[in-house]
Amino acid sequence: MVLIKKQLIFLLFLSFFSEAQVNRYMVFFSDKVGSLHSTTVPETFLSSRAILRRTKQNISMVEEDLPVVQAYVARIQNEGVTVVYSTKWLNGVLVECSNAQLATLEVLPFVISVEFVAPGGRPPGGRIKSMGKFKGYSERQAESDIQLSMLGIDAMHNAGYRGEGMLIAILDAGFPGADTISFFKHVFNEGRFDAITSYDFVSGGSNVFRHHNHGTNVWSTIAAFKNGQFSGGAYKANFILFVTEDSDTEFRVEEYNWLFAAEKADSAGVDIISTSLGYTTFDDSSMDYSASNLDGQTTVITRAAEIAASKGMAVVASAGNAGQGSPTTIGGPADGENVLAVGSVTSASTISSFSSIGPSADGRIKPDVVAMGSSVSVISANGFLTSLSGTSFAAPLTTSLIAGLWQMLPDLTAKELLDTIRGRASQASNPDNLLGYGIPNFNYLVTTINEDMLNDFVSVFPNPVSDQINIEFNDAFRTGTLNFSLFTPEGVTIDVGIHSAGTTGFLIELTNQPCGLYLLRYDRGKQHAVYKIVKVE
Repeated sequence: MVLIKKQLIFLLFLSFFSEAQVNRYMVFFSDKVGSLHSTTVPETFLSSRAILRRTKQNISMVEEDLPVVQAYVARIQNEGVTVVYSTKWLNGVLVECSNAQLATLEVLPFVISVEFVAPGGRPPGGRIKSMGKFKGYSERQAESDIQLSMLGIDAMHNAGYRGEGMLIAILDAGFPGADTISFFKHVFNEGRFDAITSYDFVSGGSNVFRHHNHGTNVWSTIAAFKNGQFSGGAYKANFILFVTEDSDTEFRVEEYNWLFAAEKADSAGVDIISTSLGYTTFDDSSMDYSASNLDGQTTVITRAAEIAASKGMAVVASAGNAGQGSPTTIGGPADGENVLAVGSVTSASTISSFSSIGPSADGRIKPDVVAMGSSVSVISANGFLTSLSGTSFAAPLTTSLIAGLWQMLPDLTAKELLDTIRGRASQASNPDNLLGYGIPNFNYLVTTINEDMLNDFVSVFPNPVSDQINIEFNDAFRTGTLNFSLFTPEGVTIDVGIHSAGTTGFLIELTNQPCGLYLLRYDRGKQHAVYKIVKVE
């Protein structure tokens, strides 16, 4: 009898423990009726920079943008439930609660569904971790020249574009050491790190300089700089850092952390979201995604990334390090239609063995583009120059290129910008699911973009030419001046001149020049284009 009583007591204890065990859940609401905000007064929930970004891109405010109804949040808190974060885009809250509390939440009239996303409560901020789940290896002490020149970022810097004025959000697993390392000091000294908005969504709090050093490595490829030693691709940009990935575990809550961070980035007016994270499998196999789920609209993180893109932000993501499997090895959010997924190549521009491939489940080309991801020079958490490999580093390098290009062409929308990157990469005419549309390069982008833009206001004819080239200004060319020079392929100058938009055009005389190929260059401000002219009899 005593033994039976002890067993009953033990079972009752287990039952009580099970009921008292706190786990994390997403609770989704049915509506936003009674919201304290209105789409006609966005100033109450968006920064002026965020509003300006949408205005420039003709993006309307919609109900999706409104914060969750606070009365619903208060009702949940009245049940003794801890509300951790909220999502306006998916209209819900992340909570920590017991099974007994969960049963109460599920019957609330405004709750439409509840999803288990992780066991236990939020983890505390722990020690710095250097390896774990992220693939990467140190090979040699290296410099940043090769990885930048492959994308033409060295030329971009020489042209005066280093990310000035652009606001980039990095969503990763932690940034230990970045606040003290000398390679990052210029960012902090010049006030280009937003400490108020930056946030650790894994453990809570504003201290992002802890956890896994993956984020530090990633951020360095964009932001680190020390003259003569190392240069990030957009080291003059402004930055917000978010910790969304728990490097010790893999549960769906990390996708929701990414969602919360993306919303905060949106509200702050971020231009570019750069993330070197991807999700397909989890510690709880019931959360796993199948290959058919990678269709650009199923995984939580991809849905979040697609919404972020719809708000006018350029979203850049690593394709993944699962190699060339079948039918696809990419993960979310790289499968998103409006997400620029970046694969990896070696310094010889051949695909890296680890780089994930597409297509997406619905047959779209993935990755979109590639950049150097094998033996990329990075700054470690202890401030040393080293090299690591992974698509994790190809993505931020491409982010740097995008930052400089958008700085140069601020009137482009995010969609136009990413379409430009895809459409003018090295194999844009024949894309595949290994390298996507190929390697983008600033030099080629600028030349072809400027040529297209100059063609809007300049006509050149005839070509081939026997005596005179006619340069005619179109109606679109109403202001400014045009510099031109005509020279041989060997660099011998034949003619130079400056013409204002007030004239209708001008002639270039070639009657006395020998037959053959000539190059005609136009410059209008920082725009330039080069045309091939053929002289015939």
